[in-house]
Amino acid sequence: MSAAVIVIVFSGLSAASSGANGSVPGLLSMLSAMRFFLGIGVGAEYPCGSVAASEQSEEPAISYHARHRWLGLATITTLVFGNAVASFVPWVLYLIFGPDHLRAVWRLSLGLGIVPALIVLLWRLNMDEPMRYKSDSMKNTRIPYALVLQRYWPSLLAISVIWFILDIIVYVVPTPLGWCDSYLPTDTRITGGSQDLKIVFGWNVVISLFSFPGALSGSLVVDYLGPKWTLVRHSLPYTHTPTRPVDPGIHIPISNRLHHKRALRPVSKSQPPLDVIQSTQRLNTHVPTPARLTHHIAAFSILYGLFLTFAEFGAGLCTFIIAAKACPTAVRGHCFGVAAACGKAGAFGGVWVFPPIVKAFGGAGSVRGNTGPFWIASGLCVVGALVSVFFVHPLTQEGIEREDREFRAYLEMHGYDTRRMGTGTGTGTVGGSSSASASASGTGSSDGNGDEGEKRGDEGEKAV
Repeated sequence: MSAAVIVIVFSGLSAASSGANGSVPGLLSMLSAMRFFLGIGVGAEYPCGSVAASEQSEEPAISYHARHRWLGLATITTLVFGNAVASFVPWVLYLIFGPDHLRAVWRLSLGLGIVPALIVLLWRLNMDEPMRYKSDSMKNTRIPYALVLQRYWPSLLAISVIWFILDIIVYVVPTPLGWCDSYLPTDTRITGGSQDLKIVFGWNVVISLFSFPGALSGSLVVDYLGPKWTLVRHSLPYTHTPTRPVDPGIHIPISNRLHHKRALRPVSKSQPPLDVIQSTQRLNTHVPTPARLTHHIAAFSILYGLFLTFAEFGAGLCTFIIAAKACPTAVRGHCFGVAAACGKAGAFGGVWVFPPIVKAFGGAGSVRGNTGPFWIASGLCVVGALVSVFFVHPLTQEGIEREDREFRAYLEMHGYDTRRMGTGTGTGTVGGSSSASASASGTGSSDGNGDEGEKRGDEGEKAV
């Protein structure tokens, strides 16, 4: 609930930002500060919401064969739908207020963020904790971080690397027109020669909508393929989607293209539709690449949209699911937060790294300057797929329960007193863990040695 309160407070303060005596620099300074603190709240919501959803997905009321599906629908599908709504809101507000009242547009666009956060806060006031949290959390005891890292550091590192790569590609690489400041924003052919914000916001809505079908369809099939192999199998078409529209073969003479069929073959069954649309990009090969993109912006938008669809179908969806279920309940929020932070670090670092890369490839106005980053993105996707293959364990439908049981046994083997795990408000431990805990700590409720056993457990915890 604290995260929701932070989002509510600083969304309101962002909308109310103002500089001293109407100063624009002061306004921007306050807005930056408020958005920083708002980011803390959103960052807290990432692990809280996703971990709670993962634990709820294994409640008895959820169908055994649809647990990953509901987790995907509750997390990444909802997230990308929210992104589309966030793009739609300023467009509608602009249509309402017009170009003469932009202050109302941007202040309301920021301030309306209070509404969903307030709904979440009110819902959480009556929300019950999941069964897994009641039985296996470490709310009332010390977390043995050394033991946790000893057991889970390979999985945590693998998930963090995958998320790091994913956010580099999603937030930095797939915006070739974004870094071509040599002809944008002064060149407005991409919007039909118009600088009207109505058209700019409209294009933003169209592009944002492409992510939703990918996340939705991925959620519906992930239970059949498994999160790990859904991630791996759908990373490859994702890697090649953007490279083709931005480099439609200008360096290959038309007479020699028949000798390059291998390079034009689809990389998976998901790829042929992209090749059909790609054919539109092979027109006007005498025109420089940036101009061809703006002359065929509809085809480029579809290809870019499919790029986003594949991103959410595989990597976006499964990264959430794997990060939310790979670690035990006691430290699941910690691990998810670390992985998510690594992802945002990738996005932040990529913003600084890729402009020099574009320059090294020949600049934003050259063919290589536009295509080079995409080849790097393809290589990063391959790296992410390999990390998934070798270091990510397949998740089963009862993965959380099994992981909690194994983690409890692991702690008991190292002398940790697991009887104090849980919130103390539920039905106790689940899956027979209470008996295992009692035997490991050498206690029993009927022999009168409970205090002695707890003392031994404390000594074992201190030793850890």
